[in-house]
Amino acid sequence: MTEGRMRFTVRELEGAFPTNAKIRGPRPIQGDVMQAIADGALIIEAPTGTGKTALEFTVAERARQKAAAGESVFVIFPTKALVEQACREHPDMVGVLGQNDHICPWALSEFTDDESKLVTDVDLPILYDTDTPRVSDIPHDMHRECPHYVDQETGRTAVAGVAACPYYQQTHEAKRSGRVIACTMSFYIFAKLFNEERYGKVAALIIDEAHRFADVIRY
Repeated sequence: MTEGRMRFTVRELEGAFPTNAKIRGPRPIQGDVMQAIADGALIIEAPTGTGKTALEFTVAERARQKAAAGESVFVIFPTKALVEQACREHPDMVGVLGQNDHICPWALSEFTDDESKLVTDVDLPILYDTDTPRVSDIPHDMHRECPHYVDQETGRTAVAGVAACPYYQQTHEAKRSGRVIACTMSFYIFAKLFNEERYGKVAALIIDEAHRFADVIRY
């Protein structure tokens, strides 16, 4: 046990376990995993079909409940597909995707300074299927000059009335939602290395398929 580490009882974890019309409670093997976590296990190896994602959400949700104001809780996955699947299965998690997954509204309007020609919320959805550059294609020092940039504290765009940059909008909403944040390993590494202030202190980090983390860093 490390000093300052969050600790959970089995009762606390059972209270955070996601239930619905089909799932009334944890299966016996999931109960065994909860006991192992309560006993201090930091790494869990379990076979396919165990319900690991539900257990990851359980730990994350209980950590969120115990976290201090302004702290974030992350569950990170090796791929975007797993992030999207986890969010479908557990709607109380909010997913965030990388800059390469979001189009750049400013690029759509050819980086114009004419406010009347900037992309609006009405324009943005129908343009997602175009070959428009992604946010990752734009030099980073231009981001805060963009009229679509979303202030991470206020949630306002730099120019009123234009479409919010979908990348910066999602990061603002994820931080302000108070919900568990799901993202890819590569997104988390980038966020912590270059944008640590955006998500503040991380109260808890749950890593899905932790054995793949080294490969993500390597590649």
